Amino acid sequence: MHVALRPRSGCLVLCLCLSAFTLLLQSLWVPAEITSEEPAGRSPEEQGHRSLGLRRLALRLEALSTQVQRLSRERDVPQLTKDDLSLLLQSFRKDQLGFARLMEKELKRVSMRLEQLSRHQHHQPNTPPPPEALIHTGPKEKCEVPTDRAYPVCAEKVEFLRARWRSDPCYAFYGVDGTTCSILTYLSQIEDFCPPRLGRNHSALPWHQKNHSYTKKAEIRTTLSPLHAAIRNNSGPCRNLHPVQSGEDV
Repeated sequence: MHVALRPRSGCLVLCLCLSAFTLLLQSLWVPAEITSEEPAGRSPEEQGHRSLGLRRLALRLEALSTQVQRLSRERDVPQLTKDDLSLLLQSFRKDQLGFARLMEKELKRVSMRLEQLSRHQHHQPNTPPPPEALIHTGPKEKCEVPTDRAYPVCAEKVEFLRARWRSDPCYAFYGVDGTTCSILTYLSQIEDFCPPRLGRNHSALPWHQKNHSYTKKAEIRTTLSPLHAAIRNNSGPCRNLHPVQSGEDV
């Protein structure tokens, strides 16, 4: 059976089909906020509290899932077995043995070096102390600390050496034995803090010697003629040089 439809009737049928499809979609789609237990008509404050609670719940679920994933990854990591621990201990022992061998080599090298130095020191002739080291005639000799304005710290140095002469072996090397005479001789001949003693060698020490003063006095030259004459008489490469007169270009 063939039924001929007019254009108006076709448009009407199409509109009816669209309306029915829209009603079907509205009946099937239900918003997430609306449930069968709670009515749809809510105030904005209640809707905000509900959305905030849902957001907190979502954050908690996300944190819980992250923790579960981390625990699962840690569980998947293989734990150390007895064999692994034994291998680790063996590697530590090898490292300790290598370190011990290295220390043994270094100690041997240091001991050999010390032995060489000791041999070299024994082979050197023992140099006797200088004559100035024999500073006093004996312990019975009596000496008094001199008072001289040229040596204001002599008494102070004597007291210092009486208390500290054992602190440095150099004092004993130069003959200081704690007596006043030995200290005065040392301070007068070696360190020059006290005046020279009578009956001793009063030769000046090398570091106390003064430079010889020249008898010829220096004079300020106002002309370069002697220098020019020396250059002319020179037989070296400066022989052909001529003095430059003032005002001339170099």
